[in-house]
Amino acid sequence: MKQKYITKVNKVSLGERAKKSLEEDILNRMYYPNQRLIEKEIALKYRLSRGPVREALRHLEAKGVVTRSSSR
Repeated sequence: MKQKYITKVNKVSLGERAKKSLEEDILNRMYYPNQRLIEKEIALKYRLSRGPVREALRHLEAKGVVTRSSSR
């Protein structure tokens, strides 16, 4: 009798992928303290749209890794 194997596939959202990559880059000092993080540039770097990058930045802000500045 043939056995069937079930493979579990872990799907990671684009926002999660962006958050992980961005946090690793910050912790590995790819960005310097108080550097302005621009959504559009990060999206281009990671080849993502700005939505997942925005989501990642919100998560990292809640975690205390980045801070949002009210001035432009």
